[in-house]
Amino acid sequence: GRVVDGPLYKAKVCIDKNLNGKCDEGEPITYTDEQGYFTFQNSADLGKYPIVAEVIANQTVDTRFNSTFSVNLTLVTPAGKSVVSPFTSMVYSYANTTGEDFENAATTLQEKLGFNPLTDYIEEGNKEAEKSAIVTTKMVEKLKKQVMNDDKPFWDILYRNREYLDEMKQIAQ
Repeated sequence: GRVVDGPLYKAKVCIDKNLNGKCDEGEPITYTDEQGYFTFQNSADLGKYPIVAEVIANQTVDTRFNSTFSVNLTLVTPAGKSVVSPFTSMVYSYANTTGEDFENAATTLQEKLGFNPLTDYIEEGNKEAEKSAIVTTKMVEKLKKQVMNDDKPFWDILYRNREYLDEMKQIAQ
């Protein structure tokens, strides 16, 4: 499989057997290489459960920019998929929120984004998707950092960062 925002190096990846959205002791765990690829040795559970990638602050490297992340982030992909990205995380979240199956959720998001959210957009050379991923991840990273360090209500933080939200809307159209 592969973890992409850009290729993510040193992300912790697991098969989420207990479906709690994080990597726990006892679950198959590995780390990504410099190009974001990962493999699990001898895991009969691969394909049966979601794959979680934990982006670790000050450790995981976005190799496009040769920089680490300032906060921990979690990315996930539905069972049976091998690419983990901000967009697979959106599909997973959308399906769990709406009750749709993952394929219908992916189709709904593809109509909104203009590309298949379950593919490796870097390998495909999809610059539009790559740009959207950069903006999405930077927005989430900035908002998460502000929420952690700010006693203001979350909606106030969103309002103060509306230029990022406006940029996301423009990219998604």
